[in-house]
Amino acid sequence: MVYRAHGKFLLTAEYMVLKGAKALALPLSYGQQMQVSDIAGDSCHWYSAELGNDWFEARLDSSLCVTTTNNRSVADRLEEILASVLRQNPQAYTLFRGKELRFDTDFARDWGLGTSSTLLALLAQYTHTDPYRLLADTFGGSGYDLACAIASGPVFFTKTAAGAEVETASFDPPFKEHIFFVYLGNKQNSSAEVKKFFKEARIMETDIQRISEISDAFCRAADPQQLAVLMKEHETIMARVLNTTPVQEKYFSDFNGAVKSMGAWGGDFVMVVSENEEETVRKYFFDKGFVTILGYSNVLLRS
Repeated sequence: MVYRAHGKFLLTAEYMVLKGAKALALPLSYGQQMQVSDIAGDSCHWYSAELGNDWFEARLDSSLCVTTTNNRSVADRLEEILASVLRQNPQAYTLFRGKELRFDTDFARDWGLGTSSTLLALLAQYTHTDPYRLLADTFGGSGYDLACAIASGPVFFTKTAAGAEVETASFDPPFKEHIFFVYLGNKQNSSAEVKKFFKEARIMETDIQRISEISDAFCRAADPQQLAVLMKEHETIMARVLNTTPVQEKYFSDFNGAVKSMGAWGGDFVMVVSENEEETVRKYFFDKGFVTILGYSNVLLRS
């Protein structure tokens, strides 16, 4: 059996999604695959790979306790996740007996595209459990990435007191060739950044409302200029909330277009829009030492 879950980009409402702002999120063509095979005996053999290269392995006994592994800290987290699975579905251990599970991301784990969220989504599919409960028991977070993992296109995600609202978003810009995602090469610890946000952020209700409005407006932008204006306003709001300098002001002040942080500020990817031709945009970032530049068409999930 083979299962697949999609990676994600959070285009709007980073951090603020945790306060109930409507977020626009994009499931990606990149993702993680899980393959389940039969093996002899009652144990479970677990392998996790990145671009086909194994980086973690473990042997689990019939009660889903790790007996041998090449990384104890990762194994401890795995046991935590499986314990959450068993709390929801006490019979789930039978699904792992005599099985080999192979997980493989088709993206570099440092890219921050959802190694953890795709893992939880895959396990939830396999064990018939609620991925949002698995998330709450383990990594924490809003859950937008889980929504992306199983979505077939862009979504609006809103965290509510009752859980989450997920709806289809009509984000289909007619100027896709002018949108890019650039990897900054400085992966952030999302959990640590979230804790810092709750401790230090200065948030007004009007900020939450305006970020939600910008999420809607992203879907109505008719050209690169309109989207650039929205991206810059979003950055201005978040810079004040986080008391941090926007990424464009810090690194790309001479860029003809807009550069917007995504996810934990200062970390993984930034979103870029420009009226310039693709070759010009790529050269600008490449000359500054940023070599991973993905066009919208490179990441677009195709049905």
